Amino acid sequence: MRRLPRHAQYFESRGGKFDEVCFFGLQYFIKRYLVGQVVTRQVIDEAKEILDNHMGPGHFNVEGWEHILNEHGGRLPLSIKAVPEGMVVPTKNVLFTMVNTDPKCYWLTNYMETLLVEVWYPMTVCTNSREQKKLLQASLARTGCSDGTAIGALDLSSADIWVAGCCAPGRRPAATRYPDRATLSLSLSRSVCRNARRRHRVHAA
Repeated sequence: MRRLPRHAQYFESRGGKFDEVCFFGLQYFIKRYLVGQVVTRQVIDEAKEILDNHMGPGHFNVEGWEHILNEHGGRLPLSIKAVPEGMVVPTKNVLFTMVNTDPKCYWLTNYMETLLVEVWYPMTVCTNSREQKKLLQASLARTGCSDGTAIGALDLSSADIWVAGCCAPGRRPAATRYPDRATLSLSLSRSVCRNARRRHRVHAA
């Protein structure tokens, strides 16, 4: 089977309750997980151990990750392009794209999809909050109290947050699930499991 040197992914809101989506959250995940050296020997060894124990030997792409470690110093050969954070975009438009910059890492974008799909949650929270603010503004204007929007839209959710940082990405922060970059191996192993289940369903069909 021929391998394509470039494998692109794109993220798009295909529609739902609202006709627009407020793009938010990508920078958090990029700066927290994808900047600098994120692949180390420890990450590779931990991911291999998890996959070997869970699915048996041979499922984890050791050679691929070692290539990133040796040839790129552990930095991910990815190019991510996105609309600006906070921009309101009509549905059915691309919000951000991701493509590998090393032909030997055509498989990398599928791995990173597992992490970056989490952007949907803060984006959903942001979009819902914007729609609620629009509703408040319209109602306040209709009742002659348009100067009270700031109080009406006051965010009181932080009072009940169980751990610091929850409000930043819109959910329990990734830092509480992956305390350091070394345990990124857990995310990588989940990607392999997910892709393996997909292949199994295709063969079973």
